[in-house]
Amino acid sequence: MSDHDDDHPTKRVQVRGYTRDVPLKRYDLVCAFCHTQTTVYRYPGNAPRFCSEACQAEARFVADREQKAAKRKAKQAERAAAGIVVRRGRPRKG
Repeated sequence: MSDHDDDHPTKRVQVRGYTRDVPLKRYDLVCAFCHTQTTVYRYPGNAPRFCSEACQAEARFVADREQKAAKRKAKQAERAAAGIVVRRGRPRKG
């Protein structure tokens, strides 16, 4: 008989030649990206903010895109204040 509760899932982990059942902790949360209420089982530690790995990856992608856009806008404003004109695209022939 296991010394863990039957209602908590466990994950079997291989550690230096023996296996061990690690109990997973239950987290009830509202996803920070898609705002759905869900229950997630994870290793004990910091509470998760996202409902799935896909939501976490998408949130990271969106945050990176917003950060790059803000950086680009700040650089354009800096150049405009200095009077530097940057033309993008291929040069015209002729």
